[in-house]
Amino acid sequence: MEIQPATEEPPIGYLFVCPESHFRIGPGSFKWPDCSAYWSFDSRGLERLSPDEATRLGFPSLNLTTRVGGYSWDTSVYAGLRQFHTGKGFDPDSQDVAHHNGYPLFQLSNHAEDRFAHV
Repeated sequence: MEIQPATEEPPIGYLFVCPESHFRIGPGSFKWPDCSAYWSFDSRGLERLSPDEATRLGFPSLNLTTRVGGYSWDTSVYAGLRQFHTGKGFDPDSQDVAHHNGYPLFQLSNHAEDRFAHV
């Protein structure tokens, strides 16, 4: 999601973004939800501002995009990496190597109620 800069000082408000589960329709299948994000003056998000109303009031506009990309190696490379990591004492089916090398571990949060989460 890109948040375009506001042309003026935006009012105090809340941005609500729907949870990841609203984008997923099956394993490896995704769709745009009916409302992926919205602005509200209400901290619980019960009173949504329409995109036009939010823009008119000075909130930054939201631009949702989809980017898909992927990279892969030959399966022999993955087999070699598994063997290497096992030889170094790591479980190749865990996140131990990433953790050991200081890489941050990310996970989508589904901790919000079935309503949108406040960001």
